[in-house]
Amino acid sequence: AANSTEVVSPTAVNWGNNANYQNVYVYTVDKGTNTLGTVNDYSSFCTSKGKNYISSAGYPAGGNSYSSSNTSNALYVAAKNYFENTVKPTMPAITHDNLLVLHGNSANCFAHNANAGSMHAFGGPTGTGYAFCRSGASASKRFHMYICK
Repeated sequence: AANSTEVVSPTAVNWGNNANYQNVYVYTVDKGTNTLGTVNDYSSFCTSKGKNYISSAGYPAGGNSYSSSNTSNALYVAAKNYFENTVKPTMPAITHDNLLVLHGNSANCFAHNANAGSMHAFGGPTGTGYAFCRSGASASKRFHMYICK
């Protein structure tokens, strides 16, 4: 949308152990209204930024769930700090409940929202599950975060 607000990671981010998440850029967009995340939208958005969407398998921690106490603690802290210190101040209305993260992988594993356990990397709800990757369909959310490479 022409009137949308956008926050871009100022530099490339190395997010996790998976090679697909090395040297990525993170774009957070306020869509202004609840909007469904789709693979086509994700692909088109990254292309519009001169980047690719992440189409191959994997998630940043390479199989570890994100939490404040496991082997991915450094990734958890980095992502949590990015969300709280870079995104949240610019987009005060953003919460874990209205954020959708688009990141690649299979058709059922390209986007997630704040279901229990799915937002560990951004300091969201605790529980089991992967931070960037959970099975299930997408959701309609106001804020979309795109991880492009």
